[in-house]
Amino acid sequence: MTITETITAIGDSAFKYLNKITEITVGKALKGIGNAAFQNCSALTAVLLPQEFTTLGEYTFQGCSKLTYVELGKSLTSVPMQCFQNCTSLSEITIPGSCKKIEKGAFAGDAGLANIIFEEGLSL
Repeated sequence: MTITETITAIGDSAFKYLNKITEITVGKALKGIGNAAFQNCSALTAVLLPQEFTTLGEYTFQGCSKLTYVELGKSLTSVPMQCFQNCTSLSEITIPGSCKKIEKGAFAGDAGLANIIFEEGLSL
């Protein structure tokens, strides 16, 4: 799924439970994704967010059990509550230096998550 260059935000629950989405690539204008926007999209395997991306909502990718690759924007300010909960195939993620907070349960139930890379400049 490709989100065009003109879209700046994705609203709450916009694609929740859509099981045909396997990959999300977004335009450079996207700055935020709302709560539960991709919750339980069970076929989703990869998410690529632009460098200027700043805001994820709570539960955004919760239950995306096949999600293996996530590229977070370099401007992301926080990883919200239960954002990646039960993403059981996620094995590695890089938290950008711009991040100021990782909230409760952000990676709960991610049994395969073996490597969290914290970029230089991160101050939690």
